[in-house]
Amino acid sequence: MDVDAWGRTLRAASASGGSQHLRRDNALIVSTTDFLSSRTGDSGDSPHVVFWGRLDNRDELMRRLFPDRCGVPPLKHVPQTGRREGCQEITDAELVREGWRRWGQSLPEKLLGDFALAVVDTVRRQLFLARDPLGVKPLYYWLNQDGVLFATTPKALLCLNGLSPTVDRDWMARYLLHLSMSHDRTAYEEILKLPGGHHLTV
Repeated sequence: MDVDAWGRTLRAASASGGSQHLRRDNALIVSTTDFLSSRTGDSGDSPHVVFWGRLDNRDELMRRLFPDRCGVPPLKHVPQTGRREGCQEITDAELVREGWRRWGQSLPEKLLGDFALAVVDTVRRQLFLARDPLGVKPLYYWLNQDGVLFATTPKALLCLNGLSPTVDRDWMARYLLHLSMSHDRTAYEEILKLPGGHHLTV
């Protein structure tokens, strides 16, 4: 895979703006675009976290995960950075990262809010994907012989060179006829959607 070419194609295809970051670490390749609601928690060592969403129980999580750094009184929210004063600028992604270390695959049960997240744990040799119970934030994935590809839009996966997905004719027919749709299928047979409230471990 030509990672640099993929990054350029993905950046050109994105209509959302923002700054894009491409990180490579052994078998892990992550491309992220900065938004107010998109965060990465990565200080260089495992686990690596990509988080998109909002946590409504930040105060509770900060007191449980960082009791020595966070005070008990309510903390002021700073929406421009996704951080709060009084906790040494702990981001949502950093909370997710520490939560993974503490709770592992039970992590989503501890989170309240709208989110899609990915955790790459090189120590446990696991990839963990999860969505909030209501499925507000989308998350798509593609399993093939080269590994696991995941993104918040199918468009990002289609930007990868050498991948030729097959149109799912049954899905298209149901869509055009306004019939009930599957929670995990998409317009392409190889690209699947993680249902809301579910997680995937590879």
